[in-house]
This record gives sequence, C-alpha cells and structure tokens, in this order.
Amino acid sequence: MQEDPYQKRCKYKFCRIEFRAKRTNQEFCCREHYVKHNNLIAKNERDETKIFDKILHRNREILIMLLDKDQVTKDELITLGYKFNYFTNLLKKKNGNNIISCYEYLLELIDNNKIKISKYG
Repeated sequence: MQEDPYQKRCKYKFCRIEFRAKRTNQEFCCREHYVKHNNLIAKNERDETKIFDKILHRNREILIMLLDKDQVTKDELITLGYKFNYFTNLLKKKNGNNIISCYEYLLELIDNNKIKISKYG
C-alpha cells in the first residue's frame, strides 16, 4: 500500500499536528505557522550575528570619528575601543600591503604604528 502524499505533519515545531494538505508540497497546516516558522529561523540568524554586528558597528563609528585625521596610531584606535580582529574585508595592494575594511572605511598600515583611514568610493 502506497502512503498518501497529501497526509502531512505540520513542520512548525510548536504545532506538529497531522493535516490533509491541499498540495503535495504544502508543509504547514496554516499560513500563520508558515510565517511563525520563518520568523523563528530569521530571529535565530539575527541572534547568532548580533555580537559581531555590534562590534563591527562600533568599529565603524570609531572610524567615522577619526576620518578627518591624516594618520592615527594603533594605540589611539585601541584606546577608543577599536577591535582589529573584526573587519568586513581584507584587501591586498600590489605592493604587498594589506588594507582592512570595515564596511565602507579602509585602514592602511603606513608604518609600524601609523594607520591611514579613508572612505571607499
């Protein structure tokens, strides 16, 4: 005997009732559970990245504050709370220097302790 493809169990983890689907690809017993399930997935993703996003946004705020200066030192950045381990991109120039980016702001190491901050674009 073949299993009925329209007999389903709701995929929403707080429901799980059995229901008769209108389509074979229907996974939820109602629209409300479909929305709640996807909102729960989105919330979990936001919660996982919240810590990193907060640090990156703080780094960006620091760079905005110091953008008008020609050069800054690593110590200045660290004193203001800049976290060098958190960045959005790492670029390599033709001369071999690395450029760290935090969103649209770029940090280029000029010498051992001097850093140039610029805005991309």
